Amino acid sequence: MMGEKFSLPIAQGLFVQLAKGQINIAEFLKQLFGEPGTHNYWLMCEGLVAYHNKDGGSPEVKHFDITDSGFNADTKTGFCKCSFGIHFHYLLGRASQCQRHHPLGF
Repeated sequence: MMGEKFSLPIAQGLFVQLAKGQINIAEFLKQLFGEPGTHNYWLMCEGLVAYHNKDGGSPEVKHFDITDSGFNADTKTGFCKCSFGIHFHYLLGRASQCQRHHPLGF
């Protein structure tokens, strides 16, 4: 299991609602990240990719699911765990070079 710190600006009103117990952590995270395709959702995907940038290739995360979360109102700290698929893209070389080594041309 990896642990990474991730920072994202949030609307003050949203955090106040969480701190006062007006919304739970699941609703807070849903509003914070939004739906796939929104800016904050994309930022989270990029944050997940950043952990794997040194693994080679060109990593990409398009979707994540929050599997666990928690918030401590006294310390104003929280966490979320998520599951995600990471796709790596590699450039194998120019097609003309590959054709010399692979009869199928890839």
